[in-house]
Amino acid sequence: MSKTLPIAFSVLFAATCAADTLSMEDMFIGDGLSLDNMSDLALQDIPMVVTPAKLSQPRVEVSSTISVLDSEFIRRSNAQTVEELLQYVPGFIVGPYDSSSSKVVAYHGTQLDRFRRMQVLINGRSVYSSAYAGVNWAMLPLAVDDVERIEVNRGPNAAVYGANSFLGVINIITRSPLETVGGKAKYFSNDAGGRSLYGQYSVVGDQWSLRASASQTVEEGYDGTDDIVRNDGHQKNTANILINHTGRYSTTDIEFGGSQLAGELDKLSVKIGNKKIPLTYPKSAPLRDVERSFVSLVHSVQTSRDHELKAQFTYEESRWVDKHHLELPQDINLGLFKGELTDLTGDLLIDLDEQRQDLEIQSSWVPSSSFSWVNSALYRIDKAYSKTYFNGEYTENLLRTSSVMSVKPSDQLVVNLGGMWEKSKLSGEYWSPQAGVTWLFSPSNSVRANVSKAYRTPDLFDQEADWSYVFNDVRSRSVYAVNGEQAEEITSYEIGYFHDLPAYGLSFDLMVYREVFDGMVVSGKNYLNSIDSATKQSMSYDSTGVLVEGDTIDFIIEGAELEVDWRSPTGILARLTYATQNTQTDENATLNTVPINTASVLFSYPVTDKWQLSTSYYYVYGMPDWVYKNVNLWASYQFKLGRTSYFDLGFGGSKRLDKEPYIITENISDDKDRLYAFANVTF
Repeated sequence: MSKTLPIAFSVLFAATCAADTLSMEDMFIGDGLSLDNMSDLALQDIPMVVTPAKLSQPRVEVSSTISVLDSEFIRRSNAQTVEELLQYVPGFIVGPYDSSSSKVVAYHGTQLDRFRRMQVLINGRSVYSSAYAGVNWAMLPLAVDDVERIEVNRGPNAAVYGANSFLGVINIITRSPLETVGGKAKYFSNDAGGRSLYGQYSVVGDQWSLRASASQTVEEGYDGTDDIVRNDGHQKNTANILINHTGRYSTTDIEFGGSQLAGELDKLSVKIGNKKIPLTYPKSAPLRDVERSFVSLVHSVQTSRDHELKAQFTYEESRWVDKHHLELPQDINLGLFKGELTDLTGDLLIDLDEQRQDLEIQSSWVPSSSFSWVNSALYRIDKAYSKTYFNGEYTENLLRTSSVMSVKPSDQLVVNLGGMWEKSKLSGEYWSPQAGVTWLFSPSNSVRANVSKAYRTPDLFDQEADWSYVFNDVRSRSVYAVNGEQAEEITSYEIGYFHDLPAYGLSFDLMVYREVFDGMVVSGKNYLNSIDSATKQSMSYDSTGVLVEGDTIDFIIEGAELEVDWRSPTGILARLTYATQNTQTDENATLNTVPINTASVLFSYPVTDKWQLSTSYYYVYGMPDWVYKNVNLWASYQFKLGRTSYFDLGFGGSKRLDKEPYIITENISDDKDRLYAFANVTF
């Protein structure tokens, strides 16, 4: 507990900076954090980032490795989902797992099903599941057209964002009403049945502004082959409203919205020993029904010329049900339900309800351009209810404090330091430090070195599982966690070089790294295996069993990553990324999830002031020995309808250049070609 004292003192000390006895006329005069100074920086075309320290900083001065996908790139990428954009970040793999509503978005691999080693934020609020500590990308309550900017902190940043900021932090920033005044409608359709519809409208007043949006997306999933039949499509609806109030020295954002997903699932089969028992669905294929909603309130006050105080409260809830209407074999009734089922035709339900409340206070003190200090404290309440996974409700409480400091002792040297202390009822206490130095050769290029430690703390299912299945309201035999999992630990070492050439519209970043993993869980939990392990024979009549925890290993990943971004004066946009990884382990379960090489290219060329031609390429190799290669080509034409009104019409196609599965064996289709068209109107 002694580690909390320096951070608690930091929070208190930084907060006292608000007591500077300045008149309101003097408040924004000086060298500190002021609106005027921030505007000056923007005018100087200095690339700025906010994710490493929760504070706007010149990218050239940060010690962490950062990728930025800005508004122009997002619009011209023609990406149809938020996760698709992350293909253009070095080291990422993106794609469906066992259905189109179960997405894999993984950095440096290590796990595919329910990837849970990365923090994901939308406007500052964490969206990972408290039960599984992963992110359900298909259920995020926003559309890609809602996104203004994505910053990706590649590497651990638990010193700022807490445990589970293990391999990286994805910070999604949505569009404000000021950036989207007026309206927009968009439609997309492809020849496989996929389609999306999006609409938004924004109004701006003297101090108040509002932005509302809604979308519907349909994904048909994989077609399968002659031997593999897939049932993995889904439909998703979203709606969001953002209200902003801007005063002289304060801003308030009120945001609320939600999403609803109806998805198809592949049919179940049960493997008992060496025997695989197929399950019969008499009427319809299994379905997934998920609902998610949230409300967020953010209030920030500029208390002095160099100090800002911000408070954010978030409430979020979700409900998840997978419904399988099927006929159970008598063997399963006798073995798993102890013969208690009188009707073997009915509904097998898999459920999970979650609720989260967050309150975070942040103090940012920037007395000069050579010093900044950001301190924060967070209190969180997580609740999870599930008949399937917990046989009831579990509540988790978490307290976190963090402190991040940036010091510039000379014009060339920047020192970045940070630390986070976290305590939860479930996992205990953890301390995550981070230290980095940056040497500036000029105001536009620098070399950096960074070392950080982070933990992936056990989630609710790891520690509190009481796992069974409910069929016609009858609960099967359960398996439960006894000792639970230990926290996974990573120590990351990075060296990088960043160079921005604004005169040529060119920037590039090169990073080499070494990640040392300790106690990494490399195998998932299995319900039937736990039953068998506990009873020493398959399908016995014992009522419960101890949940077999995942195997753990220690290993190392070393690699290098490159990204190049070019924006020409004539409007050309180009981006290239490449990553290579060397995983030092003999454990196949890990090797099969870590790609050896990934690469992506986007090139967008304005042929005329109306015609635009674009192409992209995405490549993944080494999971386990498969190659994924996809090329995309599209063109668009813009009609001007009025002074500020436009109509865009486009068409294109994509082609898989390989004949192999992607991520899992079942993710394969005979048809490798896709044609699509899109249109949008802005007014």
